[in-house]
Amino acid sequence: MSRSSSLPAKVDPQMTPMIDVVFQLLAFFLLTFRLASVEGDLALKLPAREMRESGFTEGRERFQIRLAADERGELAEWRLDEGPAGRGRGSLGLLRGELLARADAARAAGAPEPEAELVCDDRLRYEHVLAAIEHATTARDADGRSKPVLRKVRVAGAGR
Repeated sequence: MSRSSSLPAKVDPQMTPMIDVVFQLLAFFLLTFRLASVEGDLALKLPAREMRESGFTEGRERFQIRLAADERGELAEWRLDEGPAGRGRGSLGLLRGELLARADAARAAGAPEPEAELVCDDRLRYEHVLAAIEHATTARDADGRSKPVLRKVRVAGAGR
């Protein structure tokens, strides 16, 4: 009896179709690639003065908070109406205290909820605007819970 041991034939993979698919995928990804914008890169264009006049509720007390920037876009100073003012971002806690006192006085008198308008220098960096909004809208009570200061805050440009 003779045994014939036949070895399996060697199979060569077809590389041409595989290379074609790789090049097609490469072309697809190159053609559909979009560069993502830098996170946090906001080009804010605040509304002009004429647009700011509309949108407030009649009969409510309004506070105007002016935020001024230095040459680098940092918060140089803030001013509440024609009264209290502060210098730099570290003084925004004073703004919160003043707004809270005024809002609590209005609520105790039974007046409608007061509103505020942030008038920001066009050069002011957006993180300072966000910090001012945070200080104008929320405070912490003695237990560490947040409570509202003002419920309606609008942001507008200085219109320079």
